[in-house]
Amino acid sequence: MKPFHYNQDPIYAAAASILTGHTSDQETLAESSMVEEKSIASRLSDDVLKFLTYLIHSKVHVMNNKSKNPNMEAVLKLCKNDVFTKPLYRGLYIETLKDFTVGKVYEFTRYQSFSEYESIAKRFSKTGLILKATKSKGGFNYGKFLVDQFEDLKKTDPRGYDAEDGDFMIEAAEEEAEHIFPMNTKFMVTAIKGKLIEGYIS
Repeated sequence: MKPFHYNQDPIYAAAASILTGHTSDQETLAESSMVEEKSIASRLSDDVLKFLTYLIHSKVHVMNNKSKNPNMEAVLKLCKNDVFTKPLYRGLYIETLKDFTVGKVYEFTRYQSFSEYESIAKRFSKTGLILKATKSKGGFNYGKFLVDQFEDLKKTDPRGYDAEDGDFMIEAAEEEAEHIFPMNTKFMVTAIKGKLIEGYIS
């Protein structure tokens, strides 16, 4: 993928158009469940939109940092009461089964990514252990956010969409289906089935 420049990134341009209210009446009348992340985008500052766009290219500076990121916090604040009722999965890096007990809460110290697909979580697991959240509260549906931005870009700037490999980016976002959760997220363990640790995020 080409080097990233904020002032040349058409995804950011599409997000900025949402921020300034350049949406059609038809989009405004769409079902709320279909525009949830667009609504979030319209309430974010330019700096936060730039931040979210940059995350496409790298998340290490955020996900591997124990310090809170002001931009990430701004996004998650808008999602604090959102509930996702489909299962989400996370592959674990260093944790072992000894770290989890049914009926007890496991708390994360960093921002956490979950996927809607167990197969994706398995790719990121170094221990073979997988968390399965049967219900989740407070997460940001980043995958859907990205898809929305690219779909808007395709409508407003087809050339920019093609230049950024929009079809591929949408496919990748849909495949990973990533949700991001805040620091100190609490995972209540309800069952342990082999290497699958079930629970919910509150």
